[in-house]
Amino acid sequence: MGKINDFFDRFNQDHPLSTFTRILNGNDKSREEPVDYQYSNKPVSLYNISGEEIVELTPEARVNIRKNEGSNQLIVESVNGQGTRTVITTCEASDDQGDQNEINHMLSILVQNIQRARRNGVEGLTVPINEYELVAYIQNRPSIEIDLDRLEEAINFRQRDEVLSDFIGDLHQNKRVDVYTACNNIYNVEAANILKNEYQKYSNIHFYELKENYNHMVFWNDEVILNNIKRSPEAVIIGIGLAGEKPMHAISIRNDRESSVIRKVSFLTNHTMNVREEMLNAQFLRHASGVEEVARARNMSEEIKNKIILELAVAEAKYRYDDVRIHDFLRAILNIYYTETKMKLIRVPFNDPNLIMNLIPEASSGLLAEIREEQIIYYGFDSAARILVDEYGWIDMGYGRAGHDASRVSMRTYEKQASETTIRARYISEMNQVLVANERRSATVSYKYVKDVVLKYNDIGLDADAQIGLLSEIPSINDPGYRVSITNIIKETLTKESPFRLFGEIRRRAKPKKSDPQPENRLSESPIGYE
Repeated sequence: MGKINDFFDRFNQDHPLSTFTRILNGNDKSREEPVDYQYSNKPVSLYNISGEEIVELTPEARVNIRKNEGSNQLIVESVNGQGTRTVITTCEASDDQGDQNEINHMLSILVQNIQRARRNGVEGLTVPINEYELVAYIQNRPSIEIDLDRLEEAINFRQRDEVLSDFIGDLHQNKRVDVYTACNNIYNVEAANILKNEYQKYSNIHFYELKENYNHMVFWNDEVILNNIKRSPEAVIIGIGLAGEKPMHAISIRNDRESSVIRKVSFLTNHTMNVREEMLNAQFLRHASGVEEVARARNMSEEIKNKIILELAVAEAKYRYDDVRIHDFLRAILNIYYTETKMKLIRVPFNDPNLIMNLIPEASSGLLAEIREEQIIYYGFDSAARILVDEYGWIDMGYGRAGHDASRVSMRTYEKQASETTIRARYISEMNQVLVANERRSATVSYKYVKDVVLKYNDIGLDADAQIGLLSEIPSINDPGYRVSITNIIKETLTKESPFRLFGEIRRRAKPKKSDPQPENRLSESPIGYE
């Protein structure tokens, strides 16, 4: 924790603690376990440059180099299980022994590539058929002869695969790799820094930073990339955060909804993420609420957690805005307001979803942002956003957001709509979480947790009838009898009459009507019975 504290001491010189506390709290105003990879036994087809199939290599087929007797011809051929030979490549060499050795060396590389393709389960491979194409093949083939698509898939899904070991092995052989980083967001830059630190000992790995103005996309057809490909076609390319169609021999590593490029590159390099990298990954996936989860898991204080949230939010925003705009935004949210249902409300000079969600954890569970008294935007639950859209005519903005144009006069109406909708969504979510967690608690503790939720939401405007009406929407209540029990807890907690007072009451069997014949069995006159 020493480095963390040093980091925050430095950061706190520019940002007083009161600022962190007011922004975050408001004021009255690991790695996966490796798995074994089974090599493919599927046939591999070899094609010429025109796309015509030369031969299909079955699992038992062998590929060798032989010299044609009586000539300087060197031949690569396959021999199948029945002994049938098929010529793959034929090369003419001069009488010079050096020339023959050179061609033999290049053909050896070709055979090794074919064998690796078979081992890695590649379906097809384009190969040269004569000495001219062999030279072009050697010059233009990727310096790292592995299935790059499979490597990319392993990185993106963080799956242990033999292809990762092949890649690391090739790096040790001084083969060229070019890494291009789209320096348009903090996640790409941090991922590139991990690669640089892990690969700094390799002189064969070259790094290029492709910079654009705030948040502009960087594409694979960037002039720097195209020029380098022309000069060094053999280089394997790693692109971090690049958009568009990738070129040959390239691996694309991009942020997605499952993982940031920081985690993907850490997996590729077997790098253990430090605290800052963990929290940047969490910020990308779940914004401020994700950073809170990591801070909670590491038992960080509120003070440290708030510092991290603010610092990372500002660092991310600097790739889109200059310091003046960021300062104006932070100054605006120093005053955090609350609706009648205790929902946070901020008034900001412009709308930036990332900045808002990175700064305020409540943006994942209900937050209102008013933009220059011209627009109101709801952040929070998908279900609440859908209600605002379907029942109140708000505009669907995706990812749990809904917006509405507003004026100073109409703003209060929309605040009320969003507040009432959010409290319903929060109640459903929180009660469901409590009921699921109660499966691991004692009966007495479980009862108390349900009662606490009932009291909490009654205090912020959800009375007994409203809470009972929402029970049908709670996913974990799928038994009618269970719902009756929760309904009765609500009634006992919030009303004067408790349905549970009936427990222990001795009930008598209902007396028969006068028109009914009297039973002769005197046991029916027992004073104890049931209705």
